[in-house]
Amino acid sequence: MPVFSGREPILPGKSEPSPPSDTVVEAPSVSVSYVHAAPAKLSAPPSKSRPPARRPVLGASLVVVGILILLVSLFVGWYTISSTATDTVSGSSFTGSATATLYPLNYLTETFNCQGSSYCFSNSTYTGAYAQSSFSSLGALYDAIAGLLIGGAALGCAAVALAFAGGYRKRVWAGRLALLAVVMVVLAPTVLAIAQPSVLGSQGTSSSGASPQTSFAGSCSQSGCGNDLAPGETASASWGPSIGWYLGFAAVVPLLLGWLELRARRKQSAAAEIYHLAR
Repeated sequence: MPVFSGREPILPGKSEPSPPSDTVVEAPSVSVSYVHAAPAKLSAPPSKSRPPARRPVLGASLVVVGILILLVSLFVGWYTISSTATDTVSGSSFTGSATATLYPLNYLTETFNCQGSSYCFSNSTYTGAYAQSSFSSLGALYDAIAGLLIGGAALGCAAVALAFAGGYRKRVWAGRLALLAVVMVVLAPTVLAIAQPSVLGSQGTSSSGASPQTSFAGSCSQSGCGNDLAPGETASASWGPSIGWYLGFAAVVPLLLGWLELRARRKQSAAAEIYHLAR
């Protein structure tokens, strides 16, 4: 039995009653507008390549100049001792002179000259290792000096190679090696000036006057040299650094300027890299 609901039941085969004809159902209107945009231009992908860095030619050239000076200094004398004495034998006066030159590469030269008397010995020149002249400790000191010079030259060569290899990190290491080379080269003549008098004093006979055992550079004459002179005998001596010692300090100048140039170029490379990444 149909349930009373106030409306006619739906029977099978009978369609849903249509709404009254006076009811108008309007569908919501949707307006669609079309915007014709201009086709976007595809920009080229950013280039990942970095601008080529300028090679540190000036800094590397200065380091090379310093290296060449170091190599020259290894083959010239670093220290010279010279003495002159006059005496009279059997009424005949003569003058004798002696010169010793010390080198870094484990050898020294000694020259003896005598003039004015038949009692003079023949002029002679000796070249040999420090150990052969009973100066083993002095030879060890000069071996250390040569090691500092060769080490500084090797570090300078490595700095130049890294500077031209390119790349910020390699240039950082190039600057560090150049600075270390400067330190080693400065140490060579400084250590020699400080240590040599005491080393000579430990190997030679003690002297009461001025001598290479008491000072790195100086001179003396007569009794100031600490010798007991016979009547009519005179003596004088001088000692001090030679050209090689000065070249050791001279090599510091181009090495230091080269390091400053490499350091400045390294900062420029870092700034260029940051600028390129920020673009």
